[in-house]
Amino acid sequence: MIRITDPSQIGPALTDLRTMHGLTQGQLAEAAGLWQNRVSSYERGKVTPSTVNLLAILRALGLGLSIVPVDDTAAAVDPRWERLIETMATHIRLTAAQAGEAR
Repeated sequence: MIRITDPSQIGPALTDLRTMHGLTQGQLAEAAGLWQNRVSSYERGKVTPSTVNLLAILRALGLGLSIVPVDDTAAAVDPRWERLIETMATHIRLTAAQAGEAR
């Protein structure tokens, strides 16, 4: 997982992901439907990619985007996260119970 908390971290993260996949900027750009100079601009931090372009790049790398709290302790601090986690846990318990009944 790569955690980005500041837009200035996007370029280096994209460079790392691209090189980990063994792609050139041109290959990534083609796979994402972008121009090579656009990918270069993103990686150098000259331009911040739009959400659409960022998702296209991630898809080309076989990746997705997850939204997580900036701080691992956010769930304990923010009651909205606590409610969301409890709702998800309840859903998981209900789904598991329903699956058990179906057997």
